[in-house]
Amino acid sequence: MRDFEQYKLGIKTVDSQHQTWFDIYYELVTLVYSEKENPELLSEIIEKLHDYTHYHFQYEEKLLREISYPDLKQHKSNHKNLYASISWYKRQMEEGKIVCSERILHTMEQWILTHILVDDRKYVEYIDVKKRRELLV
Repeated sequence: MRDFEQYKLGIKTVDSQHQTWFDIYYELVTLVYSEKENPELLSEIIEKLHDYTHYHFQYEEKLLREISYPDLKQHKSNHKNLYASISWYKRQMEEGKIVCSERILHTMEQWILTHILVDDRKYVEYIDVKKRRELLV
C-alpha cells in the first residue's frame, strides 16, 4: 500500500487529508514491524488517528451534503463504524488495557482498501456525472 497514487480521488483537499491519514497509518506500520512493545507510542498514534479521522470525516460529510450526494446516509454510517472502532481502541488504551497493534493495523488496512478505493470513488463518480450533466444543460 506504499503507492499513494492509486488512492488519489482527484479532489485536492480530500487527497491531502487522505495522505495525512496514510502518514499516520504508516507510523502504526512502523511500530508494528519494529517488534518492540511501545504502549506510549501506540497510544500517541491512536490519539492522532482518532482526532484526524474525526476531522476528516466531518470535512468529507460536509462536502457530500454540499453536492447532495444521494448515498450520504450510508457513507456517514460507514464513517461512524470506523470512528467507533478507533474510539474503542482509544478508550482501551486510556484504561490501561492491552491493545493489539496488529489488530488496529488490520482494521486500518481494511478501511483503506474498502472505503477509499470503493466508497469514496462512488462519490467522485457522482461528482463527475453531475458535472457532465451540468455541462449538457
